[in-house]
Amino acid sequence: MLALPELLQRSVNLRSFDYHSFPGFALQSEHFDALQRLEWLRSFSVDCALLRVESIPAGFGPYAAPGELATQYDAENWEMEPFLSTIGPTIASLELRHVNYTMFTALKGHTDVFASYRVLEHLKIDITEGVWDWNGGGSPAIGASPAVIFPRLGFPSVKRFELVECDQTLRNSQTGPLDLVHCNLLTELSIDVRDRNVLIIWGWNLWANLKLFEALSPLDLPALALLEIKDQAKNTRRHYWDGADNAHLRWEYPGWAYPGLVPSFLGAIRTGHLPNLTSLWVDENVLLLPHESAEDLFTENAVWTDALRAAFGQLESLRVGFGAISHIAAGRILDLYDPNKLGQFGFEWNWHNYEREEPISPALLAHLSRFPNLTDVHILFPRPGTYHQFNGPTFDATTLNDVAALFRCNRAVSWVGIGNSVVWERGFSAQEPLLMSDGSAAPSAAVSRFFHAGFLPQDSESTSSDE
Repeated sequence: MLALPELLQRSVNLRSFDYHSFPGFALQSEHFDALQRLEWLRSFSVDCALLRVESIPAGFGPYAAPGELATQYDAENWEMEPFLSTIGPTIASLELRHVNYTMFTALKGHTDVFASYRVLEHLKIDITEGVWDWNGGGSPAIGASPAVIFPRLGFPSVKRFELVECDQTLRNSQTGPLDLVHCNLLTELSIDVRDRNVLIIWGWNLWANLKLFEALSPLDLPALALLEIKDQAKNTRRHYWDGADNAHLRWEYPGWAYPGLVPSFLGAIRTGHLPNLTSLWVDENVLLLPHESAEDLFTENAVWTDALRAAFGQLESLRVGFGAISHIAAGRILDLYDPNKLGQFGFEWNWHNYEREEPISPALLAHLSRFPNLTDVHILFPRPGTYHQFNGPTFDATTLNDVAALFRCNRAVSWVGIGNSVVWERGFSAQEPLLMSDGSAAPSAAVSRFFHAGFLPQDSESTSSDE
């Protein structure tokens, strides 16, 4: 087996380098000596913490001071200095995974260096590692509390910002970690929300309202073209049919509410704000009020509906956050669109509203047929009971019939996805779709980022434990 420096020396055309060391060995200075000789290298991804310390106790008294647990329990981190002085200034995309409090403190000390990274346009940072500043009482909460101050890191040219953070970080009405970058430059913003509970056993939602959008103004994001919110709600019920003999495996939590997103933030489109926003990718119940269904929303909440109509009429790509929807809700949602603009539509289908072997709703297909430029259709979660089929390229006949029906309903549809990165392409006929990606390597670079959401094939292994 080749040593990494030797392998890099032979990879003269390498454009992207992704190093996973969680757990494992950190990159060494000799690795960067080899990396800086790769003149085409433009993308760099790395695990910052080398392992997760599992010995953090489940509870502490009020004597634990902010930052004390990070000092005591944070794992060893990647040494970034060789990166700073070699390939850092030349890359266009940087992903920092498993950033703990100790690593974040180190990052803050290099803002003057980051200010020279004028080529860097894509930054992804995961700030969910370790217990940052929990101050005692109850179970430790991972990630940063709202008390953490996030300074500008100094990157002058970031246009695409992907942020992975815990729910507690966003629970107050403040911009928080968005202050790490210049928001006025952003054309793409992706927010991935994780549960902050160290033990992650029941998915309790102590902080049900995440108030980022109460503080974030559309004026802060004048260039925004894509907004994505991935709400990592814990819901295993959708994997099973009601009455199946697996009640012990099923629970359903609603995810978080995002006050301020609708109608204030998206509703500002009515007054000329967010003029470039053409893609909105959200999931779970992000666009709903708590305890409200899509049917209730469109029937009873005119203010909310008007704000959504203004936003949706401008969009070309939408992944909706109305929970699991029926054909009735799908029709009301699609009525809000300009039929000549919509090109991508993703949603969670409410399989439980229909019989197990029932073909996908003809009414849904009729709604989708009205859009002449609709090329991509994405159902976020497969039929209950079929998830075990997603471990390879063989799928049950019912799923394949669903896919074929989606192609038949609209001649413009070229790609159909069911789950994360499980995508078919239109074949020589709608009856013979071609499997492009089976999801085994999700998220897959072989398919559009639009399909990088929903059910992951590996979830089938975790739904029997703590998923």
